[in-house]
Amino acid sequence: MFEEIETRCEKSVTSNEASGLRRALEDPEFIFWLKFFRRILPHVDILYNQLQSKNKDSVQLQKDLLIFEKSVSDIRNQIDSLKNIVESEYPTSKRRRMDDNFRSVIAKEVCDIITVQIKERFSYRGHLQAADLFNKDKYSEFSKIFPVTVLNDVCAFYPMLSKSRLRTELEVIYSSEDLKEIVGTMNLLLFITENNLSETFIESSKILKIIVTTPMTTAETERTFSTLKYIKTFLRNTMLDDRLNALAMMSINRNLVHEINNFDDKLFVFANLNFKIPSKLLLKTVVYPVKE
Repeated sequence: MFEEIETRCEKSVTSNEASGLRRALEDPEFIFWLKFFRRILPHVDILYNQLQSKNKDSVQLQKDLLIFEKSVSDIRNQIDSLKNIVESEYPTSKRRRMDDNFRSVIAKEVCDIITVQIKERFSYRGHLQAADLFNKDKYSEFSKIFPVTVLNDVCAFYPMLSKSRLRTELEVIYSSEDLKEIVGTMNLLLFITENNLSETFIESSKILKIIVTTPMTTAETERTFSTLKYIKTFLRNTMLDDRLNALAMMSINRNLVHEINNFDDKLFVFANLNFKIPSKLLLKTVVYPVKE
C-alpha cells in the first residue's frame, strides 16, 4: 500500500511520509519486536480476563498461573528461532547481526522479568495452598503418595483444623470413585452438603468453604468503588452516609433489583415515604445507568 502511495501520489510530502513508514515497517528490529510481543500479549490478555472472572476459585487460579508461566517460558525458548526467521526474511550486515543477538538477549530478559513479576505478584499463596489438596488432576497421585507437606502447611496456616481427621477425609476423597469425578471445589462442597455428608467430611467442609469464599482478585471490589462516582456527584455532594450506603447497595446489586417484580412501583412508594425526593429521578440515576 505504501509503495503504491509513493509511486502514484503527486504530493511530495505524502510520498516521503509513505516511504518513511514503509522503511520503518521493513526494519528488522521493528519486525523482531513486533513478532515477539505478538506472541507474548495474547497470553497476557488471556490471564487478565481469567483474573477478572467473578467465578474464579483458587484451584483454577493456580492452574492459570502455571499455564501462563509455561507459555512465557516456551516463548523464551523460541527467541533464537524467531531471530533466525527475521534474519532470513530481512538479511542484514554483520554489524546488524550483532545487534540481532543483543535483541535476543533483551527479549529473554523481558520474559524473565514477566515470570519474576507474576511470581512476586502472587507470591503470598499461603491461604491458597489448600487448593492443592483438592486439585482433581492430582487425585490419582495423592492416593498413592499423600501430600503430607501441603497438609502440614495448610494446617499451620489454619490452626483450627484437625490434621489427623482432615488427612483421613482426604484419603477417602482421593480413593472414592464418586468424589474423584467431581470437578471444582464449589461442586465438591455442594455434593457434600446436598448429600448430608457435612458431618462426615467436617474438616474438608471447613477448608472448602474457605477456598470458595476467598476472593482471587480485587476486580470486584474495584468495580464496586467505581459506582460511587455515579451516585455522589458534585450536585449531590452533601449526601449523608446512610443514604449513600443505601443507594450504593442498590447500584451494586442492581441485577438482583431487576429481578424483583413491580420494583418500579415499590421504589416510588419507598422513595416518597422515606427519602422525600423525586422517585423517578432516583430510579433513573441510581439503578439503571451504572455501567461496569
